[in-house]
Amino acid sequence: MNGDFLKEKLQLLDVQFVELSRKLKITPQSLNSRFKTKDVTISFLIELCEAVKKSPYYFIKGSEYESYFTLDESVLKDDIPVEGTTAISDKIRLLEEQNDLLKENLNLYKDRCEIYKNEIAELRGTSPDRSQTA
Repeated sequence: MNGDFLKEKLQLLDVQFVELSRKLKITPQSLNSRFKTKDVTISFLIELCEAVKKSPYYFIKGSEYESYFTLDESVLKDDIPVEGTTAISDKIRLLEEQNDLLKENLNLYKDRCEIYKNEIAELRGTSPDRSQTA
């Protein structure tokens, strides 16, 4: 998407470019040079969206990129999240499983430490209780 297209969309909103540059904390000249670019960065698009309180789709709609943001039959079913199986819930489930494994390992290590303490105490000829106070 080029800067001229963005500029036209902003003009439809009656945006004052001096005011917009102030919101973006850049000079009007810098804003103008950003509009002269052939390809606008996503980060600049997001900054514009926040400044004018519009969604990125407002700027994408009507552009050559609109088809990439519209679902149709060409989209694979694997690309569309199934209800109840989102990436976040999958990540939470994985973290919970890892946490459970860590707890199990911790308990095994604690048990193993107790066994080693007892073996060391037997080798020294002392009871585990006396070796802790020594």
